[in-house]
Amino acid sequence: MTSNQTLPDVTRDKLIESACEVFAEVGYHNATIREICSRAGANVAAVNYYFRDKLGLYTEVLASSLVTQQAAALNGNSAYPPVPKTALKTLICGWFERNNASGRSAWLARIMAHEMANPTPALDRMTESMRANYRQFRAIVGKLIGLSPDDPRTRMCVHSIVGQILHYS
Repeated sequence: MTSNQTLPDVTRDKLIESACEVFAEVGYHNATIREICSRAGANVAAVNYYFRDKLGLYTEVLASSLVTQQAAALNGNSAYPPVPKTALKTLICGWFERNNASGRSAWLARIMAHEMANPTPALDRMTESMRANYRQFRAIVGKLIGLSPDDPRTRMCVHSIVGQILHYS
């Protein structure tokens, strides 16, 4: 604990960390506050105190995980190679590396898979946070197949690639 971090901040951080694990394992709908708090070593009332409810905690998990994921993506891939085939390979390899890492990087991929299979009200926030990465992905694929990034066929190709990455991760 740093000198400027209070004990309640530690509890909040533990709740987020435990929630990441639980949401990644069983998804939002099957996760329980009791299990999250048990793993965090926190009182069940702490979720209400810090996040209002399970959805508030889930939204915070998504936000913190997406920030971590996007920082990793931007640091590793801020300048994709100019050759579309190489850029796509770099993007896919980076995604696999993050998905197969331990901790939050891997948790986010599992949480996203649960979210897409059983959406929650937090889906809009998640998709909004990923919009820039999605546009960049479409631009790379569009160049590769000779179509506009907004062409429906480009979008279908991107969705196919994402589906395969999620399936094999």
